[in-house]
Amino acid sequence: MRHFSDTFGLADEGQGLVAQLVQDLDEFAHLRECRIAVLASQETPMLHGHPCWAFIARPQVQGVCKPLFDFLVSRFTAGLFEGEDPDYLLILDAAVWAGWARDPLGQVRKEA
Repeated sequence: MRHFSDTFGLADEGQGLVAQLVQDLDEFAHLRECRIAVLASQETPMLHGHPCWAFIARPQVQGVCKPLFDFLVSRFTAGLFEGEDPDYLLILDAAVWAGWARDPLGQVRKEA
């Protein structure tokens, strides 16, 4: 189980970009020990009731569904962190992500 094709998928390119940014930039040095799973959402992500391009959150749920949620996150991200669960989930809008490209200098820019 690597993705739910109609909702979420692992964003391999995004995963690599996050790993590179965290490793290379001092601004993200505090995240070097964190496991961040990057997921692409086929639906526009919502944050506080508003659509957004991306958000980051701790993968936590309370209540009776916690064991199920923990199991699903663990299975969904299996293989990313050598059996460890992620500390954070970065959820990005797959449609917006597809419109982004790299310029010749390697910087991310929005395509027209």
